[in-house]
Amino acid sequence: MFARTPKIGEVKTRLIPILGPKGSNELHKDMTARLVKSLSSLQADIQIWTDISAENRFLKALGPSVIEQVGEGLGEKMSNAIIQGLATYEKVALVGTDLPELDSSYLANAFEKLERFNIVIGPALDGGFGLIAVKKFNSSIFDGLVWGGPRVFRDLIRNIGKSNLDYCLAPELWDVDVPADFARYQKWLSKS
Repeated sequence: MFARTPKIGEVKTRLIPILGPKGSNELHKDMTARLVKSLSSLQADIQIWTDISAENRFLKALGPSVIEQVGEGLGEKMSNAIIQGLATYEKVALVGTDLPELDSSYLANAFEKLERFNIVIGPALDGGFGLIAVKKFNSSIFDGLVWGGPRVFRDLIRNIGKSNLDYCLAPELWDVDVPADFARYQKWLSKS
């Protein structure tokens, strides 16, 4: 999983107006911990790839190995993690930590789809994606993506087509980035 290192004022920044810097940091930590717990039922090696420090006490206490992301931008960091993963495993998945409906069954389903396809994408409601699972990979699929924008998913699919790798889509996910997402998350938690 790709998880930002928890740091007050630097995670979930679009939620700071309603949660404050500490509240946004706590939300990020809660969602990361929830995902680790959910995925722990899988027969898979879970790793936390983080942006600042693999020595972060909170991340280390979650259990899975913590690895520092390597690269200049998000695409390069994701490519490097996938390439490193495929050097050891036949299948690799990268997931974000702010997708409430992403759980062990969602990820297991993506791995099953990799039996027939090279890549599985979990599109996000906001135009991005929350999961990419691969068994074959070409780093060019991340070329030219404008991260955080509404066309990330569309441009990723275009790039995958150019790379001659086949793909399929997992069900659409929603993430928690802005106040309306947080309101939805609170409702979702009350029903869980």
